[in-house]
Amino acid sequence: MKILRNVNLQQFNTFGVKAELDKMVLIQSHDDVIRYLNSEDCSETAFIIGSGSNILYVNDKYSDAIKNDIKGLRVIEDSDESVLIEVGAGVIWHEFLEECLKHGHYGLENLALIPGTVGAAPVQNIGAYGIEQEECFDSLTGVLRDTAETLIFSKEKCKFSYRSSIFKTSLKNRFIITSVRYRLKKKYQPILKYKELSEKFAQSKNFSPIELFDYICQVRENKLPDYRYYGNAGSFFKNPIVSIETAEELKVKYTNVPLYVFEDAYKVSAAWLIEKAGLKGTRISDVGVSEKHALILINYGNASGKDIYNLSQRIIDEVENLFGIRLEREVNIIGEI
Repeated sequence: MKILRNVNLQQFNTFGVKAELDKMVLIQSHDDVIRYLNSEDCSETAFIIGSGSNILYVNDKYSDAIKNDIKGLRVIEDSDESVLIEVGAGVIWHEFLEECLKHGHYGLENLALIPGTVGAAPVQNIGAYGIEQEECFDSLTGVLRDTAETLIFSKEKCKFSYRSSIFKTSLKNRFIITSVRYRLKKKYQPILKYKELSEKFAQSKNFSPIELFDYICQVRENKLPDYRYYGNAGSFFKNPIVSIETAEELKVKYTNVPLYVFEDAYKVSAAWLIEKAGLKGTRISDVGVSEKHALILINYGNASGKDIYNLSQRIIDEVENLFGIRLEREVNIIGEI
């Protein structure tokens, strides 16, 4: 466990927003978490940082934060068909996937280049290109902040849903994940139900998992601006879920509306709604909506967290006024507006 004082948070968020932090605790092991929770440095209000890729600081100054920097990767079960891998919560997600591919462990390759850490993946229940992390998820270990008790959560206990879990609802900011376990296959079985992938690979018989992985990386890089040059947090909003009745009304009014069956309802493309509202490419001073992808909000240089938040609120209001559908932020807001 390490303690840093007077930290510039600009380097700890991919939006590149400036903010000051009085104290940051670097957690580097499961025991560090317990040690911290039982120490005088423990703060009940400290927020948790992974790689800073899915957060927006809306205040200029904060008191305490916990930086999850737990590394490590090991195979804990190995059979002819699959492996069970345990990964430290602070490992970068994309680097974890690269390691899996290198050793012939498959199942998560469609989630290539999603920013963030392994510990954040189950919190958000990250998903892309036809799969979600829960499909290979086995269990996770962490510590309850209230009691410093170590707990193991099975897939069922995590209560995964679309871009959510128990760690975003009843246990939000109350549980520190230290390691995550995924069961991966040794036989490659590509998932091509996403249109962009089926069009590329459906007619190919011999493409490798590396080819699929690299293609997804290429697609994402073409759509998403590099945060090192244009601060962003990837998709800012969730795709809203609407009733069958609402979906039918949308289809009558907009024949080209992208709708996807989702359980007993429909998922609507948030990017389409934002673009249809005329907001794609909008720029106000140093904050704007990407011209390439309407789900991406960009800090062009010196935008504050409040500037970005205010633009997101304008988008929410205008989409709701036009369609009667209220968008929900996927990015976690840190602080008070």
